[in-house]
Amino acid sequence: MDGRGAATARVDRLGAMLDFSTRPASAAAARARIAGDASTRSYERLVNGGNRFILMNARARRTGPPIKRGLPYSAIAHLAET
Repeated sequence: MDGRGAATARVDRLGAMLDFSTRPASAAAARARIAGDASTRSYERLVNGGNRFILMNARARRTGPPIKRGLPYSAIAHLAET
């Protein structure tokens, strides 16, 4: 047990974002927050010379109950997960 409890997924996601942001291509990039949509996702625009990136921070979705052919809505709608 690592002691992080319910925050484990959030801590892991923040660690992945930190890892990404320290890579050479993104470490020197100018960052600007982008207005989000109606979800829990957040976005940033990274610009480094001619390179432009969008960083999306999105927690993993919980799989809902099966609604058609034994599949949850997220599988039927092919929702973006990463």
